[in-house]
Amino acid sequence: MKNKKLLIISTLILMLSLSACSNNKSNSNEITATPMITESVPTESGSSSNKVSDTKITENKEDVDKMTKEKEGETGTKLLDNENEVGTNTVDKENEPTTSVTDSTVSVQKLTTYYEGIGTLDDNYEFATSYIDAITSKEQISNYAKAHNLTEYEVADLSGMECYLIIPKYETTTIKVELFTDFEHTNIETILDSDKPVFVLCNPSDICSNVQITVSYDDMSFAFSPYLSLKDGTAILPEYANPKM
Repeated sequence: MKNKKLLIISTLILMLSLSACSNNKSNSNEITATPMITESVPTESGSSSNKVSDTKITENKEDVDKMTKEKEGETGTKLLDNENEVGTNTVDKENEPTTSVTDSTVSVQKLTTYYEGIGTLDDNYEFATSYIDAITSKEQISNYAKAHNLTEYEVADLSGMECYLIIPKYETTTIKVELFTDFEHTNIETILDSDKPVFVLCNPSDICSNVQITVSYDDMSFAFSPYLSLKDGTAILPEYANPKM
């Protein structure tokens, strides 16, 4: 009986030991699981989020911010480079020599050698003209030209008894002589066009003029028909013509 009691006591001790070991193992498992529970962090919405995921999201956000700053830095550098380039181009443009533009339709007028001694470039006349008395033929015109050192000239003979001399003032001047072929002045014929002094023999009748003389230079033109006044015999000439010959 004594041995039997010892066996029962030993069996109870063994069972208590096994029970204690089982409890220790259970407690150990609970302690191990605790960190996983504490790692779960509640969010404002009430749901839980994992710290590992938050760490990854934070790392990704930092990478994005870093990339954004790098892009902004590159953009700022490009903008600065562009501004420097624009500034350089502006300075280069300012240093370029200016080019003057001259209107080709406007020319600087020069005085002809024919007009020298008659007038000046600044006078108020466009050309010179005068009536030459007592000249009714080409031979008389030749003698007159020699006496006045006029080596270049042309003659428009319209079968008249009056002689007029037209002197161009500017080197670009042209003188056109036209003949009216009827008393109504409806028909006109060009006799000559010249840039030299012109003698005109015209007006076979004292009733009206049979000639039209047009003096032109650049875009200016002046037309007139000279004749002698029936009242006092003076030559009727335009005011814009220099009579001092």
